[in-house]
Amino acid sequence: MRQLPRTPLANLPTPILPLERLSRRFGVEIFVKRDDLTGLLESGNKVRKLEFLVGEALSQGADTLITCGTLQSNCCRAVAAVAARLGLRAILALKGDKPASYDGNLLLSKLLGADVVYCAPEEFARIEGVLAGLSDGLRGRVRGLGVPGLPADGRGGEPADRRRRRGRRGRPGLLPQKPEALRQLLTEYRVGICSWTDPSLIKEGEFYPARSMSAEERLRYYATAFDTVEVDSSYYALPSARNAALWVERTPPGFLFNVKAYSLMTGHHPRAESLPADLRAMLPAAPKTTRRGEIDRSALPPEALDRCFTLFREALRPLAEAERLGYILFQLAPWVRYSDGALAYLAMLPDRLPGWTVAVEFRDRSWIPEHAREVFDTLAKAKLAAVCVDAPPTPNAIPRVVEATTGTAILRLHGRNAAGWLAQLRGDEPSVQAKYDYLYSEDELVELVGDARILGAKAKRVFVVLNNNNRDYPALNALMVRRLLGQPAGDFESLKAAWKTGRRARKDLPPDLLR
Repeated sequence: MRQLPRTPLANLPTPILPLERLSRRFGVEIFVKRDDLTGLLESGNKVRKLEFLVGEALSQGADTLITCGTLQSNCCRAVAAVAARLGLRAILALKGDKPASYDGNLLLSKLLGADVVYCAPEEFARIEGVLAGLSDGLRGRVRGLGVPGLPADGRGGEPADRRRRRGRRGRPGLLPQKPEALRQLLTEYRVGICSWTDPSLIKEGEFYPARSMSAEERLRYYATAFDTVEVDSSYYALPSARNAALWVERTPPGFLFNVKAYSLMTGHHPRAESLPADLRAMLPAAPKTTRRGEIDRSALPPEALDRCFTLFREALRPLAEAERLGYILFQLAPWVRYSDGALAYLAMLPDRLPGWTVAVEFRDRSWIPEHAREVFDTLAKAKLAAVCVDAPPTPNAIPRVVEATTGTAILRLHGRNAAGWLAQLRGDEPSVQAKYDYLYSEDELVELVGDARILGAKAKRVFVVLNNNNRDYPALNALMVRRLLGQPAGDFESLKAAWKTGRRARKDLPPDLLR
């Protein structure tokens, strides 16, 4: 055992004490080995095996320890204590929902600075995949810490010389003297769908309580089920400040809107009727059009794009001022290919939309995977969020690369209806419902929630957005994702019943209290 890597952690040797009265009773000498005195927050004999497990991890240059257990696991709390003592990061995958308040070992683990991933029972049943995903998600900067008796992963870590260059570890026996040593878990998961006004969702789905709801009622109801939504209409026409103010008024505090950038801003060709008057004034007498009757973007001068950004910012100011703006989605046109000019355009987006979170979704393989490293480096430098996409594996499809380039990460789920996507590639024009007609299975969502967890190991806020827009499929799947993430999620009937009860109560209140 002397040849094995070992990191001294315990107060050894622990004393062996005689149990005199018990010895007299049985007529033999009985002693007790006081391994409860090993130190390290009453870890008992667990610290003995951790000396060797952590010693092996550090010998391979690891800077993060990963393990799993129940919410009140003694072993997980011991791992958190070891990590805090040595200045390492701890990630605990715990079985159960996030509690309303912390106590016991979970409270101690949080105070010690551990990051916690809460796993639903069905997700914990596949814990090996969860742990492997967390390790893979840290891209070689993690060594998973295997604890005997629990499934774990063990992969290469950050070289020790790089870790030493980052700074000295905390002194043995003391918590690192930094605020982050006591940080609470900051990763926030937001789940929603890509449009609460999708015609198929309203006319054919069972999500809304009634087909005839007003626009106001529909948004208020949606916000009882989810805490975020994408605004899709802003791609087709620039939004208005009045609508943005109404969205704030009709949703609860903390609800976030994610807004699609207008078509002209993402390399698409705008519809003539969608152009504001001052942009139409910049068109030539007979502007070039596409085969679908859209205004070819080349017909507009560069000043039109500048004006477009100004109008876009002004329209969304009510959302930004109310702190209700999640991200701006730049879903690039499929024909926008990787180039130095396109990279430069993306890099200047933060200057055009200062202070806002901007996310970029690519739809041509020249970006990813062909230039993935250059793309991700550019996005990270410009503080742009890369959108991770799940879509059918068609010839032009972007692979699902789980990469977070900023503190905000986005996972957009387009469904896996290959026939609908291939029809569009053949030159057909399938409807939105025909192209995105797909209902994810629970097993598929368990896999995708694992990807969200990987993103959560790197980002502070993760959006999971369903874009499988046919009938009520996105709402059904979004509720399933919430449950898999350990978040409260009712079914359609319970949501409708709660809404009807609340609606009756609202009718009894003075109108001015409902504003």
